[in-house]
Amino acid sequence: MFRTLKVGFKANKQIIDRLFDIRRTCGQVWNDCVSLARYYHRLSGKWISKTQLQKELKGLYPIHSKRYKQWLTSF
Repeated sequence: MFRTLKVGFKANKQIIDRLFDIRRTCGQVWNDCVSLARYYHRLSGKWISKTQLQKELKGLYPIHSKRYKQWLTSF
């Protein structure tokens, strides 16, 4: 069970916009992971490995490779 704690957060408009951009990019990467995994499964009948998924997504987004590894670990 997850608990959520709301915390006040103040930042200027530029920082808020940047955070929303990062959030959108994270969502796009996640959706691409899901789409790619499903596509790979339909073609081969097997699920894609983390290393193969990482190779497929490498360089598509302006994100450091450590972030990919963190997301793929949770995927």
